[in-house]
Amino acid sequence: MTVTMQPVKRTPLYRTALALGATMTDHAGWQVAARFRSPDAEAQQVQAGVGLADASWLGKLEVRSRDLDPAGWQIAGTTVWPLTASGMLVTCEPPDMPAVLQALQDRAASAMEATNSPSLYVTDATSVYAALVLAGPHSRAVLQRLTALDLSDNALPDVACARTGLAHVHATILRQDLGPVPAYWLLVGWEYGAYVWDAVIHAGESASIVPIGLEALQRLRGAAR
Repeated sequence: MTVTMQPVKRTPLYRTALALGATMTDHAGWQVAARFRSPDAEAQQVQAGVGLADASWLGKLEVRSRDLDPAGWQIAGTTVWPLTASGMLVTCEPPDMPAVLQALQDRAASAMEATNSPSLYVTDATSVYAALVLAGPHSRAVLQRLTALDLSDNALPDVACARTGLAHVHATILRQDLGPVPAYWLLVGWEYGAYVWDAVIHAGESASIVPIGLEALQRLRGAAR
């Protein structure tokens, strides 16, 4: 009998989660923190204050083209984030990554056939960027301590994005609220994941920030749908 071994994928926060006493779980092949304490208590803390989660498992695909119209790139199960005039980020759940990547690659192939030259490029950036979710009524105040970006609702409303400096490293901030709960997805270089986690935790100490696991995050995301 042939046994197929699946590689174990770990986020940059794997050792941090273990050091904080997290109960780990498998999430679409990623070893992530399921909980640090009761998921109900974690979710309640986010709804009342502020919490920080590791979401580096989020599927991330970079798309570049000379003539890019993000409105025409909606694929079921994805969120499209326009970053520049010629670039955007497509995010999705890990199980959807193969189908989404294939759909984007098919579009790239069609574009090349139409122009007889490469005009659209798709890159899997899942392991290029660590992703942290900072959420809760106090999340904006905590984040504002780490960036000069205007985080007001007018400047960065729900489902908006921006590139900026964050704790002295380059970051992409995706705002995607959890229903009525403000939430910011912080994308930084993979190698800076643990550093930015520590910086956010330090900035949120006065707001009693807590780490939260996948179970609480999924509950909050489910309630928002």
